[in-house]
Amino acid sequence: MLPAVWDYIVVGGGLAGTTLSSRLHGYNSSLQILVVEAGGDASHDPSILWENSTNLVHGTYDWAYLTTAQENLNGRHIDAPAGRCLGGGTAINGCEWMRGDATDYNDWADMVNDDRWGYDNMLQYIKRSEEWFSTQNEADHGQNGAIFVSSPLYENRTYPLSSDLMESWQQLGVPVLENTDMNTGNNVGLGQLNQNRRRGARQVANTRYPLDGVTVLTHTLVQSVLVDTDGDTPTATGVILANGTEYQAREVIVSGGSYRSPQILMLSGIGPRALLERHNGDTQFALNKSFFFGRLDTNCHCQITVKFEQPQVGRNFLDHFQFDQNWKLVDPSKDYAIGSGNHLFTEPQYSWGAHIPFVVSNPVPAAGIAAAIETDEGTPPDPDTNFYLRNVQAMNENNVGFAAHTTLGDGVHIDGTHIASTIVGLKPSSRGSITISSARIENGPIIDPNYYATELDKYSWRTGLRNITQLMLGNTTLGRSIIASETPPEGFEPMTLDSTDEYLDSRIAHGAFSTYHPMGSCSMGKVVDTDLRVIGVDGLRVVDASVIPIPFGAHLQSPTYALAEHAAAIIAGAGNNLI
Repeated sequence: MLPAVWDYIVVGGGLAGTTLSSRLHGYNSSLQILVVEAGGDASHDPSILWENSTNLVHGTYDWAYLTTAQENLNGRHIDAPAGRCLGGGTAINGCEWMRGDATDYNDWADMVNDDRWGYDNMLQYIKRSEEWFSTQNEADHGQNGAIFVSSPLYENRTYPLSSDLMESWQQLGVPVLENTDMNTGNNVGLGQLNQNRRRGARQVANTRYPLDGVTVLTHTLVQSVLVDTDGDTPTATGVILANGTEYQAREVIVSGGSYRSPQILMLSGIGPRALLERHNGDTQFALNKSFFFGRLDTNCHCQITVKFEQPQVGRNFLDHFQFDQNWKLVDPSKDYAIGSGNHLFTEPQYSWGAHIPFVVSNPVPAAGIAAAIETDEGTPPDPDTNFYLRNVQAMNENNVGFAAHTTLGDGVHIDGTHIASTIVGLKPSSRGSITISSARIENGPIIDPNYYATELDKYSWRTGLRNITQLMLGNTTLGRSIIASETPPEGFEPMTLDSTDEYLDSRIAHGAFSTYHPMGSCSMGKVVDTDLRVIGVDGLRVVDASVIPIPFGAHLQSPTYALAEHAAAIIAGAGNNLI
């Protein structure tokens, strides 16, 4: 029999919601916890488990959102995937495990004036989520955590060009990190790629953070949070589903992710007043019925009543985006690349992970940062206080892989003739928004990352493109004898050491796309406090990457696990020193 009032209702069973619910139950098994998830359970579906799986982005478990037309990317609508199942993005992501730099966490803590979110304190939660493959740098890693993390070298996945690649980066002045470890709190330099795969199989969050003892409703959409405004302070009292069913709770925790969490707050009457009032009294059909898994009442009259005006909901939104290239080998007969016929690549471990041995995270010159910020803001920045200048930090991530990209419109196939590169912009200064198109949860949010809108972003990206071109074509081991040229998409000349700013901008506008790292749309310090409570509303929290208040220089999987671990400890009153 279901309880009349739940202790906690968690809206969304993705990475954060699953981790949070599992840990809360672990702290106190008497708690009555209800998780409401829009999708099903994908965790044992073989079509998503492996590196070569094709049922990921655009697949069965992807919400398959699109952004608004991006003005600075040739007006393109960019894919914005999000997991629609228990475990959320852990069912469809690339499995990269990069926690970021200590400065990311410390900048977060400084912004919200709470050292609990700084690196020294967050390390225990990172460790709690981690089962590291090695005892090297033991003080920096968890050995008994929930998620197994591996590396190419540990799996005996070596590549003919690995040493040449490392040497070439060093020739450009890139330091090699201690034990080639990107996950010690210092990520500026070269380290191994880490992925949370065990012998190739992905680990979906609900298989590592079990929901035994937690009640889970799958294939169920929450329309909004019920908010009582009769008292002095608005108070969340439960949720109403899209089919009209209501559940009561002592506390509601929204874990819908950076796209859906702000939408749910707005549909609950918490958000910018003018936007909410615009949708007061909406009556319309769902724009995409595939988003809905329960009963669809097409005569439903949905309306939004403003319960608490909060103009920051959906603001401060940002997303990493990336740019891929293919580079033609001088002599493909040397069997350097995947598809070449090299028998080495037929060994089973080469199917266990990405064909990327190393990751390089680079800063960009401070003088250029300062000049770009002055262009954007009209005044010179203070180097002692400016977010981008007060610390040396990774602005770009660079990956070189030994399997060609096949979706760039350049006619390249995985036939051993090319290797590939990817650049990810880690610290965008452009800010976008999440808004709503109607008062119905079935209609997805309006996603506008506003990519590439600042001079700082342009400067950082141009620097990154020139760095990768120097690696491939400059005075390096790769450039002198191994790489012939870039193979560009149709309509472009190859990138060269002399490519102009205008040319580089045109390539970004044509080819950049999301890295699927949305964050910031319910930012801590603006929408939630440092205990994850929605400011101005009792009994309501947000726990997911939407609360991250800064451009976080990492792939968000590892930081979000740590965030959810920390949130569970805060909510349970478990305190610090868990390990």
